[in-house]
Amino acid sequence: MAVRATDLATALGLTLAGQVEIWAPDLMVGTDAVEGSRPILAATTLAMTLSLAARRNAPAAVAALVAGVSALQGLVTTPTQGLTTLIVLVLAAYGVAAWAPEPVAVAAAVALLAGLVPLSADLADWA
Repeated sequence: MAVRATDLATALGLTLAGQVEIWAPDLMVGTDAVEGSRPILAATTLAMTLSLAARRNAPAAVAALVAGVSALQGLVTTPTQGLTTLIVLVLAAYGVAAWAPEPVAVAAAVALLAGLVPLSADLADWA
């Protein structure tokens, strides 16, 4: 299956937003100063955002990749406080809910929730 233009545009738009959050956080509303390693954040954000282009064709693989990279990002550096990663996690979750078989969707949802852990500083973040 071919990648849809809308999925590619979404992936590229989020890639741009994520890189701006990392390299020029003052240009993004609601983004604090970056505390983590910018090269690591740039690479992991790139992997997460670009993978969304395939979310209809391989929703479980995209969800697994996004969850794993998000968790890795939280383990090796301090994630940004912007919205890009959260949006990527939500779109990956939507992808498995919409296009994956039910047992796969449940497993992917658990993995994606685990990917949120590094982004959650306290109980209010989870809410």
